Amino acid sequence: MTYARLLGFGEAMLRMSVPPGASLETTDSFDVTVGGAELNALIAAVRAGMPSTWVSALPDGALGRRVSRHARANGVEVRPVPATGAGGTRLGAYFLELATFPRPPRIIYDRAGSTFSRIEASSIPWRQWLDAETCLLVSGITPPLGDGPSAALDSAVTAARACGATVALDVNYRSALWSRADAGRWLQKLLPEVDILSAGRSDLASAGLEGGDPLADAVEAFGMRAGIETHKQQHGSVVELHLRVVVPDSEERREAEAVVVDPVGAGDALFGTFVATLPTSGPAAAADAAIGAAVSCYGLRGDALTTDAWDASDTRSIVR
Repeated sequence: MTYARLLGFGEAMLRMSVPPGASLETTDSFDVTVGGAELNALIAAVRAGMPSTWVSALPDGALGRRVSRHARANGVEVRPVPATGAGGTRLGAYFLELATFPRPPRIIYDRAGSTFSRIEASSIPWRQWLDAETCLLVSGITPPLGDGPSAALDSAVTAARACGATVALDVNYRSALWSRADAGRWLQKLLPEVDILSAGRSDLASAGLEGGDPLADAVEAFGMRAGIETHKQQHGSVVELHLRVVVPDSEERREAEAVVVDPVGAGDALFGTFVATLPTSGPAAAADAAIGAAVSCYGLRGDALTTDAWDASDTRSIVR
């Protein structure tokens, strides 16, 4: 099983961040960027050398063009798909307050009724866009956004299985979108179709995998190519990141420390880089590249990895 390109599916939003030291209640200005887990992952994959295409529904007009420009400026091809009714005019947004430790960041989402939530699942030609040399990249953020996005993701996975494409899933559970039980039922149905999985212990427990090593159990039970899990501990402005990669015959572990300038997007950069690096370089090199991407993203403002990721050979003091 190998692949030469990625095809990602998901929503992007405008990110409205207050200046450092300001609050959402009092700010007079916002720093405006673009955020979205799947798009972030694809941008990181392009940095790692993997051609990537993003499938999404965007509103007509300036805001939709703003998002498309961001994707294309970072090397990602955009394939827009239609939405129904009044959904053609709404771009979701989220508002971010980057608080100083020990206060956590504060995020307010404003995405209900977005163009993406009204996507026309039946109009997406997945069978034309997927083949045996493509990896479909999706996340668990998409299904709770609406019936259209959920049906479109299901159709994408079905088409991928039919043509022999690889399926990469980052569970990326969001409690603001759906319950752990609902997410677990969805994940339980999807796991047999997944080749590369990023999931935490609680994600897998909700899907019925409650043994001593649920990630390894999932890789073995469903014949996956790789499973990854991450853990992080924050000490002031420094985060300690732990990465574990499980493949059928071995595993890799990496640890790194980074000063956090912006906490959003590092996990997306890690996943996209891992998926992009795995087919040509193997799990060890993919683990090195992935944790280097996460460390780099922690040091950048905005969601996306907009610089080259650190290489493990140049970061021996922080990557272990």
